[in-house]
Amino acid sequence: MATKGDQVSVSCDFKVRREGTLFLVSTYTVAGQQWIEQHVDTDNATRWCDELVVEHRFIDALVEGMKIDGMRVELLPSAWGVQ
Repeated sequence: MATKGDQVSVSCDFKVRREGTLFLVSTYTVAGQQWIEQHVDTDNATRWCDELVVEHRFIDALVEGMKIDGMRVELLPSAWGVQ
């Protein structure tokens, strides 16, 4: 368990997980949080817990924009076994 003052290595800025027809996008870095604030209408975005909920028709463009801007994105397997 990390304690105050410990440095934790983060291998990605975002993790994206498919859940049926929706995708959940989690941010893992300050840079990732800033990217979301600059590129997503956060006032009207749907959130579930701390994750951004994205419809399947928008996820490709969102992830492509993240990668173009140098963000590190990890695609996680679906909890439902659907890729």
